[in-house]
Amino acid sequence: MDTLFATLTALAVSLALIPMMIRLAPTLGMLDHPNARKIHQQPIPRVGGWGICLGAVAAVLLWLPYSSVALAFLVGALVLLAGGTWDDKGELRASVKLAIQLAAATPAVLLAGLAMDQAPLVGDFVLHTWVAIPLTVLGLAACINASNTSDGLDGLAAGITLLSLLGLLYLGYRLQSSEVLLLTAAAIGGLAGFLRYNTYPATIFMGDSGSQFLGFAVGFLGLAVVQAQPGLLSPWLLLLLVGLPPADLCVVALRRLRRGQHPFHPDKSHIHHRLLVLGFSHSQAVAAIYTIQASFVFFGVALAPSQAWKILLVYGLHLVLIYGFLHLAEQAMNGRQRNAVESTDVTERQFRPLLVWAPRIGLELTVPLVLVTFATLTARVPRDFALLAGVLLIPLLPRLFRLGSPATFMTRIPVFMVTASVLYLYTENRPFVSGIALMTEMVGMLCIAILAVLAVTYSPMRRAREFRTTALDLLLVILAALAFLAVQSGPLQISPLFLLYAPVLLYGCELLLVERRDRREWLVLAVTVAALILLGRGLLP
Repeated sequence: MDTLFATLTALAVSLALIPMMIRLAPTLGMLDHPNARKIHQQPIPRVGGWGICLGAVAAVLLWLPYSSVALAFLVGALVLLAGGTWDDKGELRASVKLAIQLAAATPAVLLAGLAMDQAPLVGDFVLHTWVAIPLTVLGLAACINASNTSDGLDGLAAGITLLSLLGLLYLGYRLQSSEVLLLTAAAIGGLAGFLRYNTYPATIFMGDSGSQFLGFAVGFLGLAVVQAQPGLLSPWLLLLLVGLPPADLCVVALRRLRRGQHPFHPDKSHIHHRLLVLGFSHSQAVAAIYTIQASFVFFGVALAPSQAWKILLVYGLHLVLIYGFLHLAEQAMNGRQRNAVESTDVTERQFRPLLVWAPRIGLELTVPLVLVTFATLTARVPRDFALLAGVLLIPLLPRLFRLGSPATFMTRIPVFMVTASVLYLYTENRPFVSGIALMTEMVGMLCIAILAVLAVTYSPMRRAREFRTTALDLLLVILAALAFLAVQSGPLQISPLFLLYAPVLLYGCELLLVERRDRREWLVLAVTVAALILLGRGLLP
């Protein structure tokens, strides 16, 4: 339960802090201005790292008992937040950035005792401490840099890091490492709040303060997982868990050296740049890299107890396929004159009123009905869930009675948290166990999913870009699939039905919140009723 609360705490802090930082960014001089190396065409605030990092820090302070590992994580996170903010305000020299990264990695390794003294592929040979510590520090700094250089497209670095953290979260559970679980959950919560604003076209960038923290978090937690049970996991497993960023960093450095350039000379030779040159759209390039990263993480989890040579073989095969495809595709384009085709907005044809409004009305009826029904029928409501529901009622009431104009996040947070709580309790304490009941539930969820797809496809709000399908949607599907596989392969205390139903209901809630109407908001009313039901059932004998 602490893991869930750590995630929700980090998510809430991130969602609350980021809008404030967006407004302060021009005053703080923290805007990312367009140039020849960048994709965006207008200044974008680069303050998202504050939401990611401080969300995780707040969750660690609240939910993780004091330990040297927690202290090491906090020290590294805050050093990188300060150094990254300094860099976001004014470009720092590479040597200064490296010094800051080493300053964050060194105490983290020393305080947490994460020095990697096991020599890979050399049997039981153990490295001396004075060799293991600097090598581990340099490796952690390399991980920080790899994440920093992968932050080139909207949602890219955040999405691939989220996939890595999900893999680490699962391994932390299997190894029964409570520290890894809580630290990873905190990082996931802060990152999830940021992704809400960073999906293409992004309204905020994470900046160096965010990208460096993410690289640090993945590297730090990867070291902690590998050493949770010494000798069980190969250090080479970190390659699969971190995935694409370190490989891309090495390939880019080698390509620059071949051209006679400095390996850290900035250019457009990263994998996302190469995909764009090949004709991928922004969203397609991000989706392709999400898929590649998901494959790395999946095999990292699947091969966790395997020998080093198997891990290296799988990692090498990934690289051969990825960069072999890029090389062949680029060779095929050599000698051809390519005309840049600028995308133009095409006026959408008028859809029939039935296709425009029927799905939206269907969602307005079905999603609230499911929430209230599940809250009523769940066999048991623990007291802590009842208290949580009572707290969440506070920000819901002003929106329900239209008192003032509460901020968007003040509605989204309780709606999503109540929905997730109701769904979790129902799937864990189902009152009906027959096959007919299960089939009825799944058919109902399938209908909601179809209505959501139709509503998004034919919604008039898409013209105002208030709701759109993006690479984030693919990321959600990948996360749900990976989580479902994890549940099926291990004794996690969570129902697979929760993982199947949650994306459907939460996506429907998001659409209903975005497409606001002047008439009564049935979703907010239903969420309020569901919270009252949980409160009453959990507190009354």
